[in-house]
Amino acid sequence: MLHILSTITKDMTNQKIVRTETAEVLLFDLNQELGEIKIGLGVSFCLHKGKLCVSETPFLSLNLSPIENITIDNGTLQFDALFSEKNIHFVIKSECPGAEGLMLFIKQLSEKPILPAPSFNNSIYLQVDSGELLLRLEDSKTNNRILITYSNTYGNHIIQRFPEPSKRYKIESCNLTNDILTVQCGGHDLYQDHTPVNPELNTTYQWHLVFQSDVQKIINELISTNIGSNS
Repeated sequence: MLHILSTITKDMTNQKIVRTETAEVLLFDLNQELGEIKIGLGVSFCLHKGKLCVSETPFLSLNLSPIENITIDNGTLQFDALFSEKNIHFVIKSECPGAEGLMLFIKQLSEKPILPAPSFNNSIYLQVDSGELLLRLEDSKTNNRILITYSNTYGNHIIQRFPEPSKRYKIESCNLTNDILTVQCGGHDLYQDHTPVNPELNTTYQWHLVFQSDVQKIINELISTNIGSNS
């Protein structure tokens, strides 16, 4: 769900409705094999058949409208779209970590769509909400999957989804250097009963982030910004 604060006014100069959204949640979802990108920042953006659109149904390719006249001005993302059969001028604001870079990426994506890249195996889902982070990485070739969560309530953890069996550890440190995400874990597997002798104590995970050059920069920026703001 996109948590937003929305106001709607009317520009009497050209009869265009102005819709201002304050995004409190940032979402980024990429499947390189299919060339699919979904972004949540005030509204739901979808890259559909090589064209960047807004969706009236969040994260579904339904009721899509191409965006036009996209600009970035004073930290806001602005564009026009036909939305609910009305011409809307959107003004998107956000203080989420990484939002400014994501706005720039959205503008670049509208000017130069990204094509499917079957040779790249990594997929990513990243969500930032109220200072908390959810990061899911998947390699379609090996089927390796990890989930990283930073929670103000429950602490910071990594879950190895695959290979099985699943494992869960507390995160001691997390950093991204040269496209390699390194997670240093503390203690034992939280899915197992604690024993004095645990061969998997203080495990380290590394994940090589391999994405198309067009998206590598924003992915690194979003991860670095948010693991830094949550460490």
